[in-house]
Amino acid sequence: MPQTILNISGKKASHIEEIDFIKGLAIVAVIMLHTIPQALSKLLAPFHVQQAVPLFMIIAGINGALSREDHLSSLPQEYSRQVNKIVKRILIPFSVIWLLEIIMTIIAEKNSGLDIVTSYLSGGLGPGSFFTPVFIQHLLIFPLIMWAVCKLDRYDQFIAIIIFFCISLFAEWICLALHMPEWLYRLVYVRYIFAVVIGIYLVRKAPTSMIAIWAALILSVSYIVVAS
Repeated sequence: MPQTILNISGKKASHIEEIDFIKGLAIVAVIMLHTIPQALSKLLAPFHVQQAVPLFMIIAGINGALSREDHLSSLPQEYSRQVNKIVKRILIPFSVIWLLEIIMTIIAEKNSGLDIVTSYLSGGLGPGSFFTPVFIQHLLIFPLIMWAVCKLDRYDQFIAIIIFFCISLFAEWICLALHMPEWLYRLVYVRYIFAVVIGIYLVRKAPTSMIAIWAALILSVSYIVVAS
């Protein structure tokens, strides 16, 4: 595997200092977003703290690519592993926490039967609840993304990046064209697909030249300005 920008070629995903650092920044950003959102809105938040969830998805792409050591098992094996991970590592602990949350809201008489059902599907209550269903979608879709990246790499090094960027733009356009309500849009995984692909390429063959890094930075800032 070629040398990459994070210098993680050939390493296992158990402990990588760069990932720990990125996670720390993202966690601090999430805390700030939920404590001082009005102050952050005046400090160009889209260029830093509002990128917390995309950072987490980039990390998810990095970990997913590292755990597969540059190759995929068969898709049935991949999905068997992913479903097992969803049940044991997400659904079981989430269900326990969600049940405690619902009991508290029922005692406080702030929940109805329909609210209980919809809250489970939407990740529970609270501003960050969307991440659980989004990450479940990630685990289900990631094998297909990784498979597509591996296939497309045979033709051109960065064709997958271009294709998935176009897919992301098209998905955003569909959401706008359908006037998708905000509560549903926040649960949609497609808006994070490109971040996951970036994570994969940071492991596989991200550029190390400063020219490429500065070009990517300029393009990223330009995209945030247009999207904001």
